Parts: sequence; structure tokens; C-alpha cells
Amino acid sequence: MTAEGIIDLTKASYDANVEECSEIARLMPPTDGADGRDLMGNRVSARAGRPLEVKAGSNVRAEDGVHGVTHFYAETDGAIKSIPGEIAVVDTLVIDSDVGFDTGNLKFNGEIVIKGSVGQGFTVEATGNVLVFGSIDAGATMVAGGNVVIGHGIGGRRTRVVARGEVRVGYIEEARVRAGGDILIGSHSAQAILHADGVIGVKRGEGPKSGGIGGGEVWRLAGIQMQVAGSNAHNMTNLTAGMDPAGAKKLDLLNRKLEESNKLILRHLSRFQLQKLDVAAI
Repeated sequence: MTAEGIIDLTKASYDANVEECSEIARLMPPTDGADGRDLMGNRVSARAGRPLEVKAGSNVRAEDGVHGVTHFYAETDGAIKSIPGEIAVVDTLVIDSDVGFDTGNLKFNGEIVIKGSVGQGFTVEATGNVLVFGSIDAGATMVAGGNVVIGHGIGGRRTRVVARGEVRVGYIEEARVRAGGDILIGSHSAQAILHADGVIGVKRGEGPKSGGIGGGEVWRLAGIQMQVAGSNAHNMTNLTAGMDPAGAKKLDLLNRKLEESNKLILRHLSRFQLQKLDVAAI
């Protein structure tokens, strides 16, 4: 809840992380129950509970405790996977739906598989790879310690995707994408800002935009592969090859500082009615 009393449901988080040696579940023994009465005051006999059989799956150990309680502990970091009769810990978090208000933001130490899309304004963070069957909607953020694979596209000016590895996606429109490896696009890039330490490649597919980079900025160290550069809408398309964006910014800053220093020198020379400074004569 914000200071204004507004509940921001996008800030809710889906906490799936479990740590090694942490207790993840307890199996309680059945009880006999207690008799009750219905609305007419008649006695209703309780039925005795039945034992539930749950076994420890992969990366989980079970220990018997007091009073018939069974404790389950994680033997590795990961996410809980529960199926009828078994509980396990896996290193891949699987979301069978969209990332939205039902799940909240995702943050997981491992790999994430999303069988839907990442909704507008939501965040997905993983230390491993991220696979999305759908798309990354406007305003969403994704940060991955490995590779990112998007089945459809990435769209929206406030949308940001950062991967330490490579990014594979159907299309990119108006979003910011940064990859430590390659950025491989199946259809087109439009008005996007792309930074890659590897190759940025756009394949030839179907449609008028296919195979092209239209508008936006493209920075890559290794190479750019595409069919068409530029846009009929006269949007500026900047392609920079063989230069790191951070290095380019530093170079631009140094050039601006050099220009300012030269202007300052000229102002000081004009005070003494000098046209230039003869360093050899000093």
C-alpha cells in the first residue's frame, strides 16, 4: 500500500524460492474429529480422518518427528513442485498462465518458464534462463542471468529486457533490449533500442516489415545482419558497429569536454588580445 492508501497489486510477488535445508512442508497425522450438531440440534457424528500418503521426491528428504508428524526439507535451492502423493524441489519455476495480478512479480534463483505472456507493468527476474511462450507487454521488465527466449514479441516504449546471454524473439517494437550475447529476431525491429555484445540478426520472414530494422538505435560489437535498414516513415535509424555503447558515450563526453576547454582557452586569450598561445615561446 502506498502513502496515499492505494494498493498496488503489481507489487505483489510470487515467492517460489526455497533454500537448501529449509523445511518446506509438514505432514500431519489424521485425527478422529469432533462430533457436532445440525441446525435442528441433532447430533452429527464426526468421521475419522484418513492418512495422507506423501513421499519425498527429487531434492527433498523426509524426517519423522514427534506425534507422528513428518517433516520435509529441501536438499537444494529451487522451487517447490507438488503433485498428488509427492513433493519435490526443482531448479525450474513453471508458470502455467500469464504473469499478472494472479502471480505478481517473479523473482527466482534458477530458470523460469512462462506458458503465457508477461503482463503490462510486471517484472520477471531470474538468475538463469527465461522462456516465455507468449509476449512481453508494454511497461514490463525482464532481467535474466542466462538466455531469454520469447515466442512472440517484445513491445512498448517502457518495456525493458536485459539478458547476460542471448535474446531470441519474434519481433521487437519500441522496447529496450540489452544482451551480453546475440539478439536474434525472427521478423523485424521497429523504433527499438538494441544493445548487444554479439551479433544482432533479423531474419527474412513474411510481411512488409520482415527482415528489417526501422527506426531506433542499434549497437553491436560483433555484427548486424538484416535485409532492410530504415523506414518509409522517415524515422531516424542509427546503426553503430564495432563499438561499445558505454565506450561511445565516454568518447562523446570527452569530446564535449575538449570543446568546452577550447572555448575557455579562447576566452582567456581574448582577454590578453592574443590570437593563439605559442607554447614553444613560454
